[in-house]
Amino acid sequence: MQSWGKRSRRVRVHADRRQAEPLEVRRLFSNGLLDTTFNATGRKTVDFGGVGIDELYDVAVQSDGMIVGVGYKSATNNFDSGGDMAVVRLLATGQPDASFGTNGVVTLDFGGIERANAVAIQPDGKILVGGSTHSNAATSFEDWVVVRLNGTNGSLDTSFGTAAGRTVLSLGGQDELYDLTIDPQGRIVASGLATTSFNAIGLARLTSAGLPDNTFDGDGMFVTLVNSNGSNGAVSVAVQNNGKIVTTQTAASLGAGGGTSTISIARFNDTGGYDTTLNGTGYVVNNVGTAFPSNLALAPDGGYWVLAVVDGTPRTTQLRKYSSTGAFVTSVTIANGGFFGWINGLTVQ
Repeated sequence: MQSWGKRSRRVRVHADRRQAEPLEVRRLFSNGLLDTTFNATGRKTVDFGGVGIDELYDVAVQSDGMIVGVGYKSATNNFDSGGDMAVVRLLATGQPDASFGTNGVVTLDFGGIERANAVAIQPDGKILVGGSTHSNAATSFEDWVVVRLNGTNGSLDTSFGTAAGRTVLSLGGQDELYDLTIDPQGRIVASGLATTSFNAIGLARLTSAGLPDNTFDGDGMFVTLVNSNGSNGAVSVAVQNNGKIVTTQTAASLGAGGGTSTISIARFNDTGGYDTTLNGTGYVVNNVGTAFPSNLALAPDGGYWVLAVVDGTPRTTQLRKYSSTGAFVTSVTIANGGFFGWINGLTVQ
């Protein structure tokens, strides 16, 4: 299952961060079976060369079939105490692309600790990488960063951004970019966590040149809450053909089970601010009990698919369908099991 030129799935490589496990990319047929034309097994183990635990967070497929993955190259044995962004490119056969970085891997070190959480491929083949950066080796991330690499060899595209290949955005305090996408006009839309007095939803939009788009809420950035309560940040973002931006995140549930983290969908205007044509507020909170969304995709009928872990006995991973008005339609349980080892990737063919 591949989505050419687009992010195909987010990959959480190992279930427990205390255990070092190999980073693995897999390619499947539409029926779910491993595609053994990919590295003979359907799987490819990737080594970023870190000291401790490396992680792979997102994958995109180029129009030529090459696969780009992004994540974190550790600098110490303690997760989050030091490391850099890492980008890998594999040939369609699963072998490292020798023309890309060193043995198919590019490491990005901007002087502190960095992590790449999201990747998107532009129509011209250039690679957008989104993540977070901190000015020193500390355990908390501080700012968002968006980087663009040349598709030919993985070098920084120095024509992009405000700082020779990258743009750094400060939305509050300890912030983290979780996802990014390219809208129909070629602008770059990112979502994630912004910390103010609460953990809040953060959104940013950049021009195709990587500069803050001042037509979006005046400075290219927007920070907000759901229900006047905190959130884990917008974990996934998509842009409709009309330019409206849709995110999913946790929010405090209302009514029975109130105060627990549950699923929320929010929609924002092309110019920033909530689109109040959605539920009169711009957001919907689904009182499903304790739940943690991980990804969102636009459905062909104008609705939304949300992938989430829902508490219960047993805890389940569900694919939940919502209408264009945010009303819950149906759900399918696709996995049972513990808190770790979530299925985090979602795309619509």
